[in-house]
Amino acid sequence: MLLVSRWTDILLQLKDGDGLQLVSESALVEACAAEQKFLDLVTSEIWTTVYDKHLFSSIRQVDQEEFAVVPLIRKRFVRAVRNFVTRLKRDEQTGVKSFETSVVQLQQVAFEYSKQATHRLSEKLNVYELERRINARQWLAIFRELTKERGIWSTDDVHSTTDSSETRWKLDRTENYQRMHRRLIQNHEFDNHQLAAARRDKVTVGLAETTTTLTGSPRLERAMMAESTAAALAAAAADRRKAQVERLRAHFELGSAAQLIKSKSNAPSSDIEDDEWNLASDDEVSTISTSEGEKTLFSAECELILLMTAVKGRLEITSASILFQADLRSTAADLSEADQRTFALLAESELLLRERRWPLFKLRQVFLRRYMLRRSAIEFFFTDQTNYLFNFKVAKDRVRIFQKISQLKPPNLLVVDGRSPVDIIKNSNLTERWQKREISNFEYLMHLNTISGKTYNDLTQYPVFPWILTDYTSKTIDLSDPAVYRDLSKPIGALDPQRLKQYIERYEGFEDPSGLVKKFMYGTHYSSSATVLFYLLRMEPFTSLHIALQGGKFDHPDRQFHSVESCWNSVLSGNGDLKELIPEFFYMPEFLANENKFDLGTKQTGVTLGDVVLPPWASSPEEFIRIHREALEGDFVSAHLHEWIDLIFGYKQTGEEAVKAHNVFYYLTYEGAIDIDSIKDPIERKSIEDQINNFGQTPSLLFRKPHPARGDAGGDTRRSLYTEPQKHKSFLIQMKGAPLHFVACCGGSLNTNFGGFGVGLGPPGVVMGAGGGGGAAQGLQSFLGGAERERLVTVDGGLFAGAHKWSPTASPEVPFHFELDAGPPQKRRLPSHLASNISIAPQLFAASRDGRFLFSAGHWDASFQVIANEGSGSSAIRSVDVVYGHHDIVTCLTIGEDGRTLVTGSRDATAIAWELFTGTGDIVVRQDTRRVFYGHDEEVTCVAVNVEHDLVLSGSKVCGATLLCFCNWQ
Repeated sequence: MLLVSRWTDILLQLKDGDGLQLVSESALVEACAAEQKFLDLVTSEIWTTVYDKHLFSSIRQVDQEEFAVVPLIRKRFVRAVRNFVTRLKRDEQTGVKSFETSVVQLQQVAFEYSKQATHRLSEKLNVYELERRINARQWLAIFRELTKERGIWSTDDVHSTTDSSETRWKLDRTENYQRMHRRLIQNHEFDNHQLAAARRDKVTVGLAETTTTLTGSPRLERAMMAESTAAALAAAAADRRKAQVERLRAHFELGSAAQLIKSKSNAPSSDIEDDEWNLASDDEVSTISTSEGEKTLFSAECELILLMTAVKGRLEITSASILFQADLRSTAADLSEADQRTFALLAESELLLRERRWPLFKLRQVFLRRYMLRRSAIEFFFTDQTNYLFNFKVAKDRVRIFQKISQLKPPNLLVVDGRSPVDIIKNSNLTERWQKREISNFEYLMHLNTISGKTYNDLTQYPVFPWILTDYTSKTIDLSDPAVYRDLSKPIGALDPQRLKQYIERYEGFEDPSGLVKKFMYGTHYSSSATVLFYLLRMEPFTSLHIALQGGKFDHPDRQFHSVESCWNSVLSGNGDLKELIPEFFYMPEFLANENKFDLGTKQTGVTLGDVVLPPWASSPEEFIRIHREALEGDFVSAHLHEWIDLIFGYKQTGEEAVKAHNVFYYLTYEGAIDIDSIKDPIERKSIEDQINNFGQTPSLLFRKPHPARGDAGGDTRRSLYTEPQKHKSFLIQMKGAPLHFVACCGGSLNTNFGGFGVGLGPPGVVMGAGGGGGAAQGLQSFLGGAERERLVTVDGGLFAGAHKWSPTASPEVPFHFELDAGPPQKRRLPSHLASNISIAPQLFAASRDGRFLFSAGHWDASFQVIANEGSGSSAIRSVDVVYGHHDIVTCLTIGEDGRTLVTGSRDATAIAWELFTGTGDIVVRQDTRRVFYGHDEEVTCVAVNVEHDLVLSGSKVCGATLLCFCNWQ
């Protein structure tokens, strides 16, 4: 109805041409009411007019309007379809790229995982190989110890057929009190470096040599081969010892050691990777943990510096020890192939395991050091004459460790000084003592090197000594002639005027556009790692280090150290050769001889390198060292040495004075020239560090003012009983009681007889002394070291001990006061008797350095006793300790010059080295570090010890003397 109503309204509004209504309302009503009426309406002319005039025109208009929109709709549709297709194609391409990117990323991840897995495997194999070699070395060391000459299972046939000339040696790291490396030890892992010589000459070597050299450890395999040969010769003896040696050797084969390590290397990888600081399994970690009762006070990441290699790890300070745990994996990963060979060499030679521990009571000196021009290192000196240098990633860590050690106050710590080198030397009396000739030129230079940061542990900071002579051609040399000496007021580069002129021209014409590199005269340095290896080429381990530095081969023979004369000529006028000397030129003849018979090559002139060619005035290396040292200590050098000190350690080192003295080197050799920590780019930092390594390092400044000259030799008041007996006189002191059998002078710096006063045994009941006539008090004061009272410890035939006192006076007639022990005799009797078959003798007693304790031997129960001997007063002699270790009567004993080493000999044919702990109370004899020595067939009758050189000498009635090494309690 709504539609009909709508159409009705529209039809009623239609008009004809005259404006009249076309369809009446009544007609529409009738059409709606009846069908016939409707048919009549739609067939009438009126409807035709409506249809033709209005309906068709409207339809045509609508059609026209609709068809007019179709192209627009089609265009929009086409555009939409095109956009859709384009987007679809783009999405398809994006999907392909995403897929390809995902594939590449997955491949990269897989490659990285594979690379890391390969790297981890390689690292583990390297660590496994290193551990295998170290363990095998330890087994072989035990084997050699047991089968060596006069060892427990020694076979005489083996050693009688051994050629002593084939024994090879290497330098030991221990020092004496003057910081000399005076001892060589047998090199059981000797390598003749034939492959290195072949590579230098670019020739092939035999298969056997190549195979031997390219195996994991050529030195180890050669050592094992030697031991196998020794065992084979021992088997030919066919005696009772043969079976023992063979059974022992079966356990020392390399395969057995490898199997032992292999069984421990099968732990899950996570157990190894999760531990940052060591590669040990859980079972092994317990063996290197902090000892029971020790508390870790501080720990930090650091590097142990071994000549040319930095071993990464962690240093811990506990309440009782210093502990270093090495991270071998991380160390090897950051090294080049050549450096890895060097690291393997040093790690083996040092028996560098995962842990090194040093008791704090063995710490003697601590110095703050620098490394790579960074003030980030610290150096420890121990009572066993060894020292170690540690560099810290965070420079402040060394200060914290320094403070912790200072707070702990170890009992034997003599020097712990955190001041600058300038302040240390200023507040010491070294210069005054040198001026007064109380210490030698060598000793003074070594002190200056040590305080300025020079160290044997880092080849880039090796101690430096001057060239002093210029005549290396004469058959004889007159050390009193000033013409044979070098001008010590000039640096090496300024000795030749022609060469100096070239250096000055380069200095004046040099200008760095960046402004970073300062003007310099010399592009090389007088002290570097290359210089040290140049001089010490013929001595291990420096031979191996030289080969590692040269990429696995010897350097060309024409560049090697061939003769002293040619070396001096090169230093004097050669292009860029400015090297000074090293301390070994003044005390070590061994480095001048090619004792190891290395193939050093043939020069272009046809000369084959062997021993260093010495000047004609030296008939042997020993003679050269003697004359050279004599020249160093002579009057000319003493009068001018301060000038050289100004150049190297003093105010002419830098600044305008250095320019005036022609003493300006490349800027990276000076401390403070660059802040390495501020360099963020690792490539740039590595480049700077390599330059520092190559150029060398100038010592830290010690003197800001001109160094004073040494005093005249005429003012030297030192004299001895042997050189000036006429200026000494003796004094007799009568004592009551039985004859004296033991006398020891104690209380000075060392428990020994030295200086201007001596004490010895005389007739029964008489003490003999020698003092300087006229100046006896001064000589006595020198001997007493400035102390007010000293002790004279005696033991007489009745086993009564005395602790007598004396003190110097200013009177030349009575140069000293002597006070006899006034204690009652019953309180001075030793608490134990000697065995019935032992006669009292001096070798049965020894006194501590301060004279407060007496050691006695010869007791029936195979012990020796520690006795407190307080001396005059009411306190009685008392027994502090009874020590057992021998299986028969102790027949002799002695104390080392350090006061911390006691050696005893016994009728059981052994000698034992004991370590003494000297705290504030009684002396403690340590049982855990004792070392037993074998080698005698009969009782040991006398012993002597030299701690400075780590030696023990024992004698017996049958086999004479035996020289032993107690190896620093290792």
